[in-house]
Amino acid sequence: MRQASTIAAPREGRLCPGVVEAPCLDCEGITENPSLDEAHPSIVSSQRKPYPTRMDRTELPAAFPLLFLASFVGIWIFVTWIASRASGWHRLAQRFGSPGPFALVGERVRFASAQIGWGNYSGAIELRASTSGFYVAPIWAFRPFHPPLFVPWSEIVVHPARGPGAAPWLTFRSVPGARIRFSRRAFTLLRPYL
Repeated sequence: MRQASTIAAPREGRLCPGVVEAPCLDCEGITENPSLDEAHPSIVSSQRKPYPTRMDRTELPAAFPLLFLASFVGIWIFVTWIASRASGWHRLAQRFGSPGPFALVGERVRFASAQIGWGNYSGAIELRASTSGFYVAPIWAFRPFHPPLFVPWSEIVVHPARGPGAAPWLTFRSVPGARIRFSRRAFTLLRPYL
């Protein structure tokens, strides 16, 4: 067996076997270099790297889902922000964004479809109609940047439908350029009030 180098340790001990220039105060007098199977616990722990330089293969499955989830949520929030801006929902929300008690009043159609500006909210809208106006809100997945709206009937301008079976476009007196067209199923709820 190979002899360990013998640089003097602070307490008159020899160097710890297998570790160059590191005195061991627990095993004074050992001069041989044992194999790793027989190594002193201080040798084994001193040979471990405290900070791994690369990711363990066992850590990848735990890190990847978290990274994927964080990326998906970030991208989804960005997409809903773009959709609210491009469709005109944010402009409608500035004027009609506080529905108050009207959110729970009137007949309801769930999972309705609507085209708001260029944005198509297919099966993603809850619609309520009452004698005061209509309430529209997206399902929970589209709620970021899409607050519920309550529009009074006095603000609505109805434009005739173009084509058979199509619902008319609704525009708003106080929000020029914004428009909504509901699906036929949803528009049947609004028709008696218009």
